[in-house]
Amino acid sequence: MPHRDREHRKEYARKWRLSRKDEINKREREKRRETGYKNLNRVRNDVIKSEVLTHYGNDKLACVSCGFGDLRALSIDHKRGNGHRHRMKMYTGTYFYRWLRKQGYPIGYQTLCMNCQWIKRDELMEYVKPWKDG
Repeated sequence: MPHRDREHRKEYARKWRLSRKDEINKREREKRRETGYKNLNRVRNDVIKSEVLTHYGNDKLACVSCGFGDLRALSIDHKRGNGHRHRMKMYTGTYFYRWLRKQGYPIGYQTLCMNCQWIKRDELMEYVKPWKDG
C-alpha cells in the first residue's frame, strides 16, 4: 500500500507543478538573475576542477611536467595514454572530475597543461586509432 501512496503523491506533485508552470518558471528566472546562476555554476565547477588537479599535481595546482599553473590550461592526463578510449566509455569535463573525486582519486592520472599533453601525445604517438583495439 505505501507504494501506491508514493505514486499518488508523485502524480499530485506533477499536476500541481503543471498548473503553476508559468509562475514557477518566472520565479526561477528571477532567482537565477539575482544570484548569477551561470557564474555560480562556473565557480562550483572550478572548485572541483582545482581540487582534482591539485591532487594529481602532487599537491600543487600546476603541471607536473613544466610547472605551468593557469587553471584554464590544466587538465587530467591518463598516464598510460588510454584517454580516448576512456572518454568514449564515460564522462568528460566536470563530470570526469567529479567521477575521479567520487572514486577516491584512482591512480593512473596526472595533471598536465595542454601544451605538455600535446607534446606527450606526439612523443609517445598516442594518436586515436579507432581501427585498433589496443
